[in-house]
Amino acid sequence: MKRINDSAKHLTPQRTEGIREDKKMYYFVSRTIWQFIGVAATVLLVSPTAALAAIDCSGSVTLLGNSTLGADYTTNSSTNPCIIVPSGYDLDLHGQTITCTAANCAEAIKVNANNTTVEDTLNGSTGITGPFSIGVKDAKIVREVRIQGAAIGIQGTSYMTSVLRNVITGSDTCIDVELDNNTDEVRDNFCDADGGVGIEATGSGSPSGPVIETNYVRNYGVNGAFRNADTTRLRIRDNLIADAAASGDPFVINATNKSVTGNVCDVTTDALCPIPYPSVFP
Repeated sequence: MKRINDSAKHLTPQRTEGIREDKKMYYFVSRTIWQFIGVAATVLLVSPTAALAAIDCSGSVTLLGNSTLGADYTTNSSTNPCIIVPSGYDLDLHGQTITCTAANCAEAIKVNANNTTVEDTLNGSTGITGPFSIGVKDAKIVREVRIQGAAIGIQGTSYMTSVLRNVITGSDTCIDVELDNNTDEVRDNFCDADGGVGIEATGSGSPSGPVIETNYVRNYGVNGAFRNADTTRLRIRDNLIADAAASGDPFVINATNKSVTGNVCDVTTDALCPIPYPSVFP
């Protein structure tokens, strides 16, 4: 079985619901790690059926209803999104690949308005790959999609509600979202930030705030594994933050109205992340 990322090979498939004290070291194994390994185990290896010729989407393909991809798509356009999803329609990649073949491309998937789900129910390919400006833009829900090499993996405006179980690597920013409601969530994602930002988010003005939890962010840079510049409310909790790039900082946030709890970091000088990341999980 191929692995999504060799950096994950040290993860032990154990699960625990909290943090246990073991003399000098706090160990934390989020339930996310097991969920992540489960996603990783299915992302790459699914026996393909007979391959169809890839479809050129350089001029954009606009969906006419709920759609399941039946072939790969390729684009070399820096101005036209590959696939455009009108409001209210859902898109399932179903194991197909969307590839940028140029030095840079526009969005791989662009949603024109709210109430749309983008997902990959088969997880049988590399998903979205290449130097797209954005992998998935403005969907309401994005789940179980693999994105490699996009400048921004997933970007969402105020009507985005859920970013769940995605695998994003090689992006300047893995996830960049506006979360307006307490029920909005960014959960159980794997992000290799390639020296950039892991998750950048603005929150809500309501009492508790949206949740960013049980994500695994690694290889983040000076601009943060988690980034926020305003005083909106967010709950950032139980995330695993590891393998900082040069001068990497776990939290580059405005701490006002933020609840930051239970996160585990390999940089213990950050007051918001006092729990050390162990070299080997128990």
